[in-house]
Amino acid sequence: MADRTCPFQRGISAERDRVDPRAPAHAVRQLVQQDGREAPRALYEAFDAYNAEYFDGALKQSLILMTTPASPRAEGDYVAQDVHGIPSRIRIAPRCEQHGLLYILDVLLHEMIHAWQAELLDDLENGYKGHGPKFCQKANEIGAKLGLGPWRRRGAGGSRGPIPGRRTCARRGTTGPSSPRPGGGGAVRACVRTAPTVGRVRSEGPRIRSWRAWARSTDNSWRCSRKQRGGPPGR
Repeated sequence: MADRTCPFQRGISAERDRVDPRAPAHAVRQLVQQDGREAPRALYEAFDAYNAEYFDGALKQSLILMTTPASPRAEGDYVAQDVHGIPSRIRIAPRCEQHGLLYILDVLLHEMIHAWQAELLDDLENGYKGHGPKFCQKANEIGAKLGLGPWRRRGAGGSRGPIPGRRTCARRGTTGPSSPRPGGGGAVRACVRTAPTVGRVRSEGPRIRSWRAWARSTDNSWRCSRKQRGGPPGR
């Protein structure tokens, strides 16, 4: 009769066959680059650009999926490690694609701040439902580079900006800034739309101009919505 004893019970070290936890993320990225649609491919390209510009390249590769988050209301969510043991998973709702590239990238940037909290600070600020002083500081640091107004931590009181309508991270259940509009706004959009006044990006702020330039430089201007890209008719 065959020996069905578990290898671990036979004294075989688990370390010998240990798998790189980031291997699934790298494998999915390669598959996306090979056979994926343009929006997921753009997300992985943007991840590298954001990582270099706003996080000094310190973030390891996240698993980025365009799939429905835990909450059907969410536009995105982040988990430090999922039930399969895969670290740093970012999910972005497919419905965000209808609003154009910039909309998707804004959600990605927000979730990357959570990745920064988990990987570099080892602190997701659960006491603040994920959006405490550390998240706020990083969001404002990025927002200053983008020419956006300040963002307050959850529970600080007062207004988070002159923009009506706010977004929340359904994963954390807390309020966050809305998309940039004339007159100011939050540093980074959070994960879920909670007010009808909050819609797609409507202004030509520094971030939009920079990403329009990026899209054109990579021949991907079609990814932006027609209003955002302002490209030649018929593109």
